[in-house]
Amino acid sequence: MRRWLLGPKVAALALFLLAGCGGQLNLCWTCGGGATDPSFQVYLEPTYQRVKRGETARFSLRVVSDYPSIPFGGIVCLRDDRGNPPPPGIGWGEGCLLFRVEGEARLEPAVEVAPSASPGVYRLRFEASNSSLTRYAPFTLQVE
Repeated sequence: MRRWLLGPKVAALALFLLAGCGGQLNLCWTCGGGATDPSFQVYLEPTYQRVKRGETARFSLRVVSDYPSIPFGGIVCLRDDRGNPPPPGIGWGEGCLLFRVEGEARLEPAVEVAPSASPGVYRLRFEASNSSLTRYAPFTLQVE
């Protein structure tokens, strides 16, 4: 008789765990106080670009998981060095870019400088985020 009651209890516990984790049960990265996605690092090249108004600055951004066997998704956005939207005339068509990492993802963001952008030195950053954390890849853009 007790063995018959054990089945519903285990099923209820599994449903509770699945409901609390958004329908996903992941034993390594639980939602109960832990990270929901693995940690990662970002690498940007170059970290300084000089560009004329009306031109585009191209970058190579790598997102590397600290746990390559656990795939995850995220988003990259362009911001100023304080986390605000970039200055007028500097941006990219996508606004933000979705990515998927299985070990490592390579992205090629291109920052467009409008002819109306003011000349000067801008400290900007790419913010890469998954549902657990955000990493920053700072760079300097000199607009001539």
